[in-house]
Amino acid sequence: MDSCLDLTPIKIPRPQIYSVVDLAIMNSKKELEIKLKDLKKKYLDVHVEIVTIYRTKPTFGVAVQGGADTQQKTPIVVHIQPGGSAFASGTLKCGHEIFEINGTSTERLTHDEIANLIASEFKTATNIQPMELVVKSFVTCL
Repeated sequence: MDSCLDLTPIKIPRPQIYSVVDLAIMNSKKELEIKLKDLKKKYLDVHVEIVTIYRTKPTFGVAVQGGADTQQKTPIVVHIQPGGSAFASGTLKCGHEIFEINGTSTERLTHDEIANLIASEFKTATNIQPMELVVKSFVTCL
């Protein structure tokens, strides 16, 4: 008998084929993980997250309270207008404290400077290049 016939076939895995969109999403997720890791080192015990908002509507639609010139030193989201890009994103919540806007720290900015920064960064945001906010996460206990 031929010894070749006694061999059990082995399965060779097919190479995974990714589309350009799949590769972009995977790269984006990897970049986000790296950013979050760096932010966790920077803000130590504070639970932070990155909120990504695309310019899908003509307005940002957020009211912010606080700034270096007020009693509330860290800007906090106090209202999200229905119909704005922030509302459409579904990720920004009332009560989120904003630590960074597109990489710019809000730590020493006055209320007016924060409002102007949000407005100018939103103007440059698109449906391809979003606006990124580093916010204090909500930690819920059950």
